[in-house]
Amino acid sequence: MDDIDGRERISINTFSYLGRESSDFGLRIEDGLAFSSPERDIQFEEIKGRDGDVIIDNQRLKSIEKSFPVTLFPLPGKTLSQQTSDISNWLKQSVKNTPIEVSSENDYVYMGMYYEKYSIDQFMVRYGKAVLNFKVMPYKFLKTGLDEITLGTNIINPTNRPSRPKITIKGTGNITLKIGESLWEFKNVSGGIIVDTLLDVVTTLDGQNLAWDKTITYPLPKIESGKQLVTKTGTITDIKIIPNWEVIVG
Repeated sequence: MDDIDGRERISINTFSYLGRESSDFGLRIEDGLAFSSPERDIQFEEIKGRDGDVIIDNQRLKSIEKSFPVTLFPLPGKTLSQQTSDISNWLKQSVKNTPIEVSSENDYVYMGMYYEKYSIDQFMVRYGKAVLNFKVMPYKFLKTGLDEITLGTNIINPTNRPSRPKITIKGTGNITLKIGESLWEFKNVSGGIIVDTLLDVVTTLDGQNLAWDKTITYPLPKIESGKQLVTKTGTITDIKIIPNWEVIVG
């Protein structure tokens, strides 16, 4: 591929964030990028008169801090000061989890956000290198599970983790949807309903209003691993799903 300065070279390792490629700003990830495995949120409590500790599992994985070591290359028509200013403005736009893609992992999408530990613009101007710090969710998604598809008579979860899908159901009245052993039940639906298990929210079909009053099942079910049979009852015209197949970062 063409290098940042127009010369041909071996492909470089980059990342995308907020819809932009790091190479757009003259940034290349240094070799050796790795993601640590997330830690379980577990507490160990000591009790007098009892040997060992009592283990309290809070049933979640902690987010991980991921640092991207990067090198800055000159861009035509830009000073280093202008480049680093552009980078700071790009990275600081979002305060919520956003998709992050790394060119060395074509099959996955991470979720995270940039947070600043020091002034990257001053550091880059001086050294041409910096470390970009992100807070990353403990799971990453298969890209093949991020497309919306029509839900048929069965669906296959290719991972060893239950998935938290987004399901859009068009229909009216009392509706049930069963995927494997997981059951979703709704009552008095008018036009349709959207169930976003990952965000733990249920809304009307237009996404504007909460629809918990239509929801009988809670907590919202997940799709287990392997091939799952799909059955449904009620007046349903269409069901779309974004499966959100996920694996633990590491």
